[in-house]
Amino acid sequence: MNIIQYYTHKIYHIALLITAMLSVATLSGCEDRQIIGGEIFFKDETCAFTVVDGLVVPDCRPTLKIEDEDGEISYFASVADINDVYDGDTINRLMFLLHRFDEGPEPENLGVWPGIVKHIDGIYASTNVRFSGVDAAEVRRTGPWTAEEKERMVIRGKLTRDYLRSLVEKSVYGNIQRAIEIQNPEFGLYVGRTVAEVYLHINGERINLAQHLFETGYAVPYIQGYNFNWGTEVLDYQGRYNILEIENPFVPGEGEPPDPFGEIDLSSEENE
Repeated sequence: MNIIQYYTHKIYHIALLITAMLSVATLSGCEDRQIIGGEIFFKDETCAFTVVDGLVVPDCRPTLKIEDEDGEISYFASVADINDVYDGDTINRLMFLLHRFDEGPEPENLGVWPGIVKHIDGIYASTNVRFSGVDAAEVRRTGPWTAEEKERMVIRGKLTRDYLRSLVEKSVYGNIQRAIEIQNPEFGLYVGRTVAEVYLHINGERINLAQHLFETGYAVPYIQGYNFNWGTEVLDYQGRYNILEIENPFVPGEGEPPDPFGEIDLSSEENE
């Protein structure tokens, strides 16, 4: 590299740094939630920015990690795109802060997380999250079911997904919009996925999402190797709880439908 190339290179990076600093100064009112690939550099817990082809692009996906007095850790993330709420028991593409470099030595167990990325301020995990212990209808269905059962399953899966999206839209924690809190993460069968307890924060209330879905009839407790049949005309909630020998928390009131989905019309064009 000759001297002209050297100084050209330096001037480019100085200009890029100035652009980044100017962009960060305008992030406090950042509203757009953009899905950004490549390197993400977090400024603070309000907004972030990344450099894409020499341009500084803002991203509002705050993260937070809280450890209580008993050592219980809660990881918080924001759902950047509501379509990442994939179905009734899975949310995709969440980014969690695992460790800030100013917190001290890096913990030894971070390697178990999928999607580990190191940025200028700390270590993050980019992962899909499956709700621990939850069996909800799928938005796509294969397996040894009849065609009608599969159709009912998919209809119920989409209704459950839409209900969950409506809850996520209302979840706020501090300055984190569409806030997702997870605890006790586990790493298992599927690459890029974390199984965890999931909580929402709606109107100041911390909601255990699994328990809420059980109580509203949108999900039942998961039993390994025994998928709940979401395709029957009348859903057998009680049968699932009889197997587990626990009380059924979903009890419709007088005059209410036997499940939250209502009557399923298999002839509707909307279902095609």
